Amino acid sequence: EANMPKLHVKVAPGVGGKIPSSSTDANRGNKVQGTGRTRSTVNRIQMYKTKAHKRDRKGKIIEGAGDLTSRTPEIGAGRIAPNRRWFGNTRVVKQQELSEFRDAVAKVSHDPYSVLLKRRKLPMGLVAETDKNRDGTRLQLLETETFEDTFSKKKWVYCS
Repeated sequence: EANMPKLHVKVAPGVGGKIPSSSTDANRGNKVQGTGRTRSTVNRIQMYKTKAHKRDRKGKIIEGAGDLTSRTPEIGAGRIAPNRRWFGNTRVVKQQELSEFRDAVAKVSHDPYSVLLKRRKLPMGLVAETDKNRDGTRLQLLETETFEDTFSKKKWVYCS
């Protein structure tokens, strides 16, 4: 084991044909295994150091300089302009428009040669015609159990 040849990592030569020895150069050779930075660590540290933008003396960003991979715009004031359209109701429909839309949907649904495409973000439960015979009750609860049976004193006798 003492006569085993040492492993030599082929590294691209730097300036003047010499192998770089700087700890910040990713192409340097690790002479002592286990100590020093690995190539991936050096690349990661260089990534942390690179600036997204290069600036001149006045602080303005120089176009075409710096890290060109990230083109993030400069952060402005974190405020929203006081406009009513941002703070008003977003999904509001008038009753007249809703009734007109219901009539149009009813015409289209009865015509076998036309197709209804849902263009608006409107719940179809508002558009569908309600059954006139149900008097607004959806589950017919009063038909299965009357109000008196549900809320009478006999029903709510507590066991003591």
